[in-house]
Formats: sequence, C-alpha cells, structure tokens
Amino acid sequence: NYGHSEEIRLLAVEHETMSPLLTNLGVPRGRLQMLAVASAAALATVTMCWVAKGAPKLQIAGLSDSVGLVFVPECQDFFARGGACRSKQSWECVGDDGSQEYRCCCNTGGFGDFSPVTGIISSELRHDVCVDLNSPYVGSGVPFYANKAVLGLCTGGNPNKHFHLPPGGVGQIKWASHPSKCLGVRDGASYVGNEITLQDCANGDPSWKLFDMAAGGAEQKAPHRIKWVPHPEKCLDIKDARTDPGNSLQISDCNLGMGAQLFSVIPVNRVPEAKPSLFCVAMMMPAGYEQSMLAAQSAKGVGIFACDETAILSNVSITIPGIRPVTTQLVPGSLQVPYGGKWHSALNTDVFIRFWDVVIQDPRSNTISWTVKVDPDCVFFPDRLRDVLIHEYPPIGETGPAYLNNCFLGMHGPIEVLSKQAVALYRQGKETCRMGAPYAHKQEDFFFRECWQLLGIAKVDVFNILLESNYACTERPTTRDGRHPCFSRQVSFHPFKSTEAWFQCHKRAMSQAWSPPLFAIKDPPGPATFTTLEPAGAGDEGKGEQKTSNSYKQRKVG
Repeated sequence: NYGHSEEIRLLAVEHETMSPLLTNLGVPRGRLQMLAVASAAALATVTMCWVAKGAPKLQIAGLSDSVGLVFVPECQDFFARGGACRSKQSWECVGDDGSQEYRCCCNTGGFGDFSPVTGIISSELRHDVCVDLNSPYVGSGVPFYANKAVLGLCTGGNPNKHFHLPPGGVGQIKWASHPSKCLGVRDGASYVGNEITLQDCANGDPSWKLFDMAAGGAEQKAPHRIKWVPHPEKCLDIKDARTDPGNSLQISDCNLGMGAQLFSVIPVNRVPEAKPSLFCVAMMMPAGYEQSMLAAQSAKGVGIFACDETAILSNVSITIPGIRPVTTQLVPGSLQVPYGGKWHSALNTDVFIRFWDVVIQDPRSNTISWTVKVDPDCVFFPDRLRDVLIHEYPPIGETGPAYLNNCFLGMHGPIEVLSKQAVALYRQGKETCRMGAPYAHKQEDFFFRECWQLLGIAKVDVFNILLESNYACTERPTTRDGRHPCFSRQVSFHPFKSTEAWFQCHKRAMSQAWSPPLFAIKDPPGPATFTTLEPAGAGDEGKGEQKTSNSYKQRKVG
C-alpha cells in the first residue's frame, strides 16, 4: 500500500504483451506475476527496469518505490492455475500434440536424484518430524525460490522431504526431487536466527550452500550437528526448539547440549520387514496391444511378473515369453462385451465372473496370501503393495477375509486385491451373488464389491493403490511440484494403452525412492492427504498425517 486510496492488482501484464521483452532478455517461457498493488492513476506511465540482482521491477511515475515482479516459469504457472495431466497425450507422454499441457507434463524431466546417499533428515527431539520445505507444491502459488526449510512429518511418503546428502560429510544438501536446488543460508548472512532457504545449487555464492555434517553410513544415521562451512561456529537449529510441523529452521551458535541442533538421516532403500506373497492374475484379449505389452513386462520381470506367482487368462491358448514364460489359462466363451450404462463403460460382469471361476480353481489362490487382479494396461508395483500390506497387517502382512478398496466412491476394477480367505469365501458363496441383487450390476467392479459385501468379506480402504488418468475418484497426484503423476507414491497407475507409454510411466515411478514406509491412506481425497490441487502447506500437513504419524512413532524407521 503506497498511500493511494484506490488499490487494484496489476493484472494486465500477460505473456503475449511481455513476450518480446522476455525473448530479448533470454527469459524462458513463463508469466510475470505482480507482487504489489498501486492506484489506477499511477499506471499512466510504467517502465521496466532491472536491479542489481537481476530481479525485474516496474517503475511507476509518482512513486518513490517500485513494484516487485516475480517471474513464474510456464509449467509452474500451468500447475498453479489448476492444470493437470488429464489428456491421453499428457498422461501417456506419447505423441507430442504441441500443447502446453504436454510440454509441462512430459518434457520437464523431474526424475530427481534418489541415489543411496539420499535420505530424510530427522530431528533428534522428535523422530517423526523431518526437514521439509514450507510450500513445495505448485498449487500453493509459492515459487520454489520463496521456499524455506521447516519441519514436516516424516510420514506420508512425499518425495519432497528427501535430500541428496554429501557422501563425504561436506558439501551441498540437494533437494532430491529437484537436484538443481539446494538448502542454503539466506543471503549468506551469519546472524543468529537467519533462515534456511531453497536456492539454485549452481548460481549465487556457493559458500551459502555448503554444510558440514557427519560422513555417510552409520555416522549420518547417528545424531549429529550440521555446521555451516563459512562459519563453522554456526549450526542448523530448530527455532525455539519447537518441534511442531511448520516451525522454521535457522542457523544459530553451535551448542553441544542442544537437542534442537541434533539430526539423523533415515536412508532410502529400506528393506521391508517381510514380504507377503502375491498371486497376480490378468485377463488378456487375444488380439490387440495387450499381448505385446505383457510380453514386454515379462521380458523385464516387472508388473505382475514381479509377483511370487503369475497367471494370465484368455479364451485362446497363448504362451507369453520372458524370464518366466506363462501359458494362458482358458476362459470359456467370448471376451467381447457391449458398452452402456450411465458412464458408457464396459458391461463386463459376465466375462469376469467366468474369469474368477478359473482363478479360484487355481490351487495357488488357496495358498498364496493375496490374489491380485491387474489389468494389462495398469502400471503395477508389487513391492509397493507388499509395503502397504506389511504395515496394515503386521508382522507378516496377512489377515482374514478382506479386499482392498481403492476408491472412496467404491472399488474400481483396474486393480483388485483379495486375501486368500476372501477368495475362499467367494469360492463358497459365488452362486449367492449370481442369483441375488449384485447380479443386477452389469459392470464388473459394481458386481464384485456388492458381492463381496454380501458374503461378509471386509472392505479395507487403501486409497493410494490406484491413480487413474481421468481422476475418477476425484483424486489428484501428490506430485504437485510440476512433475508427471507417475512420480506419485502409488501402487498402480491406469491406463497406458501402448508398451511405450507403459514403460515411460514405469521409468518415472522407479526413479523415486522413499525412507518412510508406505502406509495405507484411508482419508478421502482432500488437502489433508495431499491428493487435490488445493493449496496445502506444512502446517496443514501436520493435521492431515497425524494418524499415520502415530503409527510411525511406534515403528521408527532406521
């Protein structure tokens, strides 16, 4: 407020108006966002000038100060305005259609650096809080450079809490999901209480971003101080020793007796305590893309071929080559189905009744802990499912008759997970479902969720085992820092209609690693679960993850 009675936001600066200026200055594609307001009268003469640090300013006639500008890169702006990777092209990243959505979803990299020295930095005062960024989500409208280091709950699996640490103990602390960004002391000022912010690793004074911490391995896992190299008498410190999520990190005088200055590293690549066994099954159409897609998965031992046992069903006998060749089990009758109903979806109940008739006669469905039906075009990670199960049902990931519900609106069919006890109940009572009310539903997922409820099979909500391209459960990916949804921490992603698209998603997902266990998310989509586009900061995170945090306290990792 510059003292003018009439205030408006300067919204007239659009990309089209500024593009010649931006091009001449070598600024990448993006948008200029005003950070201040001024009177309408003051807009009569506006000129652009540049200050020493290179930040753009608007000089307005009659004002002694200038109006600050922030340059928002195109894709950060796209996601901040509610953009999402929803179209077929931007979801599959095959066939560039020239759209902004494709550029921002498919061409921005984002693979990060999750090599073995990556981990989360836990506070010794409270083991379930870790070093985080105050708002690393594009939807919050806060650009990366405006982020500062705060405390956040270690749980939830968000990769933004992970940092690439100097293996020798001295060096930069890089943001793992965006390794061109580092933690640094604001403006290099050494006064007590100065903030730790997110900075470009390669630009500015390198000394601002140099820290001395314990060397790799056991020393980093043990509590230790993190010193600032230019002033080794200064250490990373939790402000006022308050460990509530959202509290800031700062530099302060090193003090051996201060728990607020002690941190330990929880590394990635955790070894699960146990691996519940999985029997993974899929229905394959005899013609089309599914055969070649499954053959490619089999050749690399991924997807359903990374399960303990695998079965593929079709109405034609076909052998899928690979590490473990699989010959299809025969489903009698045609696999062709009509489309219709409210959503004009496949009316496939009868086909999948015949499918499950074959599955439940396979002796492996009696002995293996969980039977998992997965569509061929669903990118599926068995180890992530095992992680969910082992923490939902400790110590070995087994339970009574239950199925995992992947959507708060009701289970969707791309992935269906049943315990062996649930399979046994269905085997005994399937005719009750066929002759009763569930059979009125002609869509597979409607029929089976009603059937399993009728048979007394427990429904267990796990809303992070499926992410769908059309966000059919109103979910949103957790990667709201401008990366493709396949970087999200989900058990499966659906659909991908070509082998190339399937493996693009698989590569993105496999580039991620996490320190905390993968707990089941039971809350519906919303800011508390980081699965919508509404802004959410570290303070909100504390409320949203409290239930999971309690479990984490009981089973501290590392």
